[in-house]
Amino acid sequence: MKVLKKKLTIGILSVMLAVPVTVSSFAAGPGQFASLDDETYARLMDNKAEWDEIENLVTYYNPTYRMYADSVDATNDDLSTARDTFRDEMNDSIDLIDKNLETVKKQRDDLSKLPQAMPIDQYGTTAGMAGAQLSAAEDSLKEARTQAKEGLKQGNKMVASTIDKTKKALKPARLQLTKTIETLFISYSQLLINRSLFEKQVSLYETMLGTQNALYSQNMASAADVVSATATLAQARVTLTQVDNGINQLRSAIGIQLGWNIDNPPEIGTVPAPDISFVLTTNKEEDYKKAIEENTAYEEIGKVKNYNGASAVYQRDAVINEANAEYSAKLDSLYAAMQEKKLLYDAAQTSLSIAALSKDKAQRMYNLGLTGKAEYEGMQLQYLSSEAAASLASLSLTQAINDYKWAVKGLM
Repeated sequence: MKVLKKKLTIGILSVMLAVPVTVSSFAAGPGQFASLDDETYARLMDNKAEWDEIENLVTYYNPTYRMYADSVDATNDDLSTARDTFRDEMNDSIDLIDKNLETVKKQRDDLSKLPQAMPIDQYGTTAGMAGAQLSAAEDSLKEARTQAKEGLKQGNKMVASTIDKTKKALKPARLQLTKTIETLFISYSQLLINRSLFEKQVSLYETMLGTQNALYSQNMASAADVVSATATLAQARVTLTQVDNGINQLRSAIGIQLGWNIDNPPEIGTVPAPDISFVLTTNKEEDYKKAIEENTAYEEIGKVKNYNGASAVYQRDAVINEANAEYSAKLDSLYAAMQEKKLLYDAAQTSLSIAALSKDKAQRMYNLGLTGKAEYEGMQLQYLSSEAAASLASLSLTQAINDYKWAVKGLM
């Protein structure tokens, strides 16, 4: 709503300050690319979504965030327009008061030069009486000018505060969306790892079916063996197709959340390796303090105005204590999960090292003709399983670290 009145009225400030904030829990995003350097902008414009681009892509392209941000941008624009209109009209009124003050002062100065008992009109008003009236008018004008200046100051302050609050309020939504999409990136990477295993299984079962067919042609295997191998291969191919469909669907879902068309999803970038040093050096007590400082819900709890009656402070303290216990328990849980995933990660890395030795041995035996292709591929599959387990453990640790870091940023 835009304020377009030409005359200053007492209602204009109240109208301006009553402009509703369409989405109270969100605030406007940047709305333009001016804050980005050329390299960052160019990376955002390519057809690959990278982990470190997620927050920027959410800010500029996520449909949910843009809906709220654009709405709040529009509301803040209306507030700014109303503030500017109010300021201009208030300044015009102050200018008019100043002119009236100059006139009153001149008239009072002129009257002061006359004998104070001298009548100046047909009603018997003396110069002294008129001077006193002008002095009273001058005092009234000065008071009006002071009030106008204060009103102008308060109006600007209140609008600036409202705009600032709406911008700050959008931050949790932007961060929550970023966190969610990071989790989708991790899920996507997990699917790719599983796909590599299923793909190798298909290759292994193709080899086994070929072996069964060869044996059957030599009367060394039954028709049932061939049928069983065929069914196993068919099921493996179905599973691989299902995984491929899941990968494509998730890729499209991520693309939509980051601004791509559903028919042209982006390439999904890799998930960063887990930050082992963070796990080893994190200070849970210090992190808890940061988590509380960043948590907007916790900040609201401390406002006594949310409570009524003589027991307001006690109610507030009780809720704060309950929140402290809840947040502390959540952070403890996330910390414990991070430590647990670190142990599983270490174990998976050890298993992978052992599997690598077996893989090398299998390779040498196959090269020397001491093992068949099916047996060799089976050994390769065992290594791939260990490799996949290590990669999945790495992703799980990254997820646990990520959850903990987001909690420290206020997203419990």
